[in-house]
Amino acid sequence: MPTMLLRALRVTISHLYAPSEGGLLMGHLTGRLEQILADRQLTERQAAARCGMPYESFRKVLRGLSARPRDATLERIAEGLGVPADVLFRERARDSGELLSAPPVEDITTSEALQIAIARVEEIPADELEAVRRQAEELLRSIQRGANE
Repeated sequence: MPTMLLRALRVTISHLYAPSEGGLLMGHLTGRLEQILADRQLTERQAAARCGMPYESFRKVLRGLSARPRDATLERIAEGLGVPADVLFRERARDSGELLSAPPVEDITTSEALQIAIARVEEIPADELEAVRRQAEELLRSIQRGANE
């Protein structure tokens, strides 16, 4: 009896979070993948082929129907789409409320840090762009104040 109850619960949850109902289990990850596919002008089938995945498996991740895609799955998708895997890991973590362990901080110059930030600007999630813009403006104001002193 408990097994039947669990199956019924899984079916109910999957229907509640089905994209056609407006809900996703992995909304940030799904949004990022859709953005990547659009940027690269790829169909879902083309992307699945590039990732070396069955179409239906790729589609479950893309549609947010996978509760928490495995690391190996995200690494395969990242490699196939030509994006850093940590981008997809970060989005999965945002969706599931996970804490990511931060990589060790290297001792780099300010100029190097800015070069890295500029190179990775396309990885900024759309919902964070405004906050990043404000931070960049504050940085420029600080530089101006320092130059005027």
